[in-house]
Amino acid sequence: MELITGVLSSTAIVNIILIGTIMRIVGKLYLQLKSRMSLGVLSFLGFLMLQNIIGVSAYFLIHDLILVEIFPFLLGITIAESVALLIYLKISLD
Repeated sequence: MELITGVLSSTAIVNIILIGTIMRIVGKLYLQLKSRMSLGVLSFLGFLMLQNIIGVSAYFLIHDLILVEIFPFLLGITIAESVALLIYLKISLD
């Protein structure tokens, strides 16, 4: 079970790092342009960051309740989120 929580937590931590990087880029963009769109993206990323922080803590607190059967589902969600964030980061850097 420790392997499962370790894998889920590490992917969520990677997502937190990616979100923080994107927030920094969008924050600089907002300071330059004062765009409402940037504020919307920042608020969305803030909620996504909060979701990942809660997820990491939940994986450690309730690791006994996570069933092995739903592990692939949870891992698929966090990996899909990582891929989406990497794509968004690539677009943001261009």
